[in-house]
This record gives sequence, structure tokens and C-alpha cells, in this order.
Amino acid sequence: MKAGQPMIKITVREHLKELEAREGRKAQGANVPSIPELAAAVGVTRATLYNLEKAKALNLILLDKLIMELRRRGFGTDLKDVLTYLEQDEAA
Repeated sequence: MKAGQPMIKITVREHLKELEAREGRKAQGANVPSIPELAAAVGVTRATLYNLEKAKALNLILLDKLIMELRRRGFGTDLKDVLTYLEQDEAA
């Protein structure tokens, strides 16, 4: 992708860090999972999540599974929490 072009960024790791900062590792029975825990819970490897984050493969089914798992754990995660659209000036 050329510098300065708009892009979609996967923000799963950032969302988990935000949840942990906001609610602590354990909050009212809802545990913020680590990347390996989340990968195992949805049936993929850590490498698959890494590739998703590095935009090597945009897998909407996997993003759906991640959102559903985080919701199952008691977090109000939505698509906007794990997927961000960056304008040209932000993507540079």
C-alpha cells in the first residue's frame, strides 16, 4: 500500500489494552483476555491474530468471532472497537 492512502486498521490489541486500563484485568467477573487466550477461545492460533492485525488478511468472520467472544465475557465490544478507518493523512 502506498504511503498516504486511506487504510483499514485492525485494533484488537489496542482494544484489549483499553479494556484492561479501564476495567482492570478482572472486572466484575469479566476477564480481559490476552491475545493467546482470545485466539484459543475462537479456535485460531496467535499467528492468525498477528496476521489479522498486520492487515495480511482481513477476515470478517474472525472479527465477528472475536467480538462475540469479548461480548460473551461481558464486554460491550462492537466492530468500531476492533476496526478503524484511517484517512489519507492519518495513514501516512
